[in-house]
This record gives sequence, C-alpha cells and structure tokens, in this order.
Amino acid sequence: MELYKEVRKSIVKKLFKKGCFGKGHMLAIRLHKSLPKQFIPYSKKAIKELTRREIILIKKTKHGMAAYLNMKQLHEIEKIIYEEH
Repeated sequence: MELYKEVRKSIVKKLFKKGCFGKGHMLAIRLHKSLPKQFIPYSKKAIKELTRREIILIKKTKHGMAAYLNMKQLHEIEKIIYEEH
C-alpha cells in the first residue's frame, strides 16, 4: 500500500511540476511511461483513482487522452504532494 501512495504522489507531483493546469496538459501515455519502472504496474489504477476523486481531469485531444490537475482541488493536491510520506 505504501508503494501505491508513492505512485499517486509521483503522478500528481509530475503534473504539478510541469504546470499541467487547464490548458497545460500531459498525454496519459507519456505520464504512464515517465514513471519509474517499479511504479508502472500501479500507474493505471492510480490514475483512475485520482480521476474518480477529481484530482486529475482527463480530456480528449487529437493526440490521445491528456491529463491535467483540477485547480478546484488544489488543497487536496498540495496534501498529496507535501503530506503523504
């Protein structure tokens, strides 16, 4: 379970650092492949869970599905990045 929290933190942190809010986004496949190898088996499940909690939003682009952070959940995003160990 600790590894799963690290995967979630890594996903949110990567989107946060890249400035993926609203217009800025990252293709879901790139997000998935940019994670460390030990996180990849858990990444799809983590992305679905973060989407269900509306921390990450998904939109369709001409290149595929893209993920970005929901600014309405900024408090929750900061909690995941800074408080989960």
